[in-house]
Amino acid sequence: MLLFIFIILFSTAIFAQQSTFVLSTKNAWWGDLVIAQGVSEPNSYITIIGNGIECNNQSDQYGNWVCYFNAPLELGLYNISVYINGNFANSTILEVKPSLGGNVTKITERSVYRAPMLIQEPNGKIKLAWIKITVWK
Repeated sequence: MLLFIFIILFSTAIFAQQSTFVLSTKNAWWGDLVIAQGVSEPNSYITIIGNGIECNNQSDQYGNWVCYFNAPLELGLYNISVYINGNFANSTILEVKPSLGGNVTKITERSVYRAPMLIQEPNGKIKLAWIKITVWK
């Protein structure tokens, strides 16, 4: 009897659940909302992880789940992985681009200048505002 229980526990640890999932986009603009959704075993705990991205949720009684996260603010390729009940299940690539158009041909440096400025509101109140100017080289 003890051997039988051990075999069941051991086999459960070996075979992790698989999950199908899709991202709402494979090419995102930085900071855009990305939706990951998929199917797993019912009532499973889902974790999405990828280079600073983390989203946690639980699948419903039919196994459907959804996670919402913002695309990273850095350009590049991000490996997005899904874990079900703590076990790796699947992964895909998310590319963060500066625009939703064609491929990036050149990435340049940028300088951000920040300066305080006094402004007067229509009601006459004077406020301090910070003006930011970004220059791409």
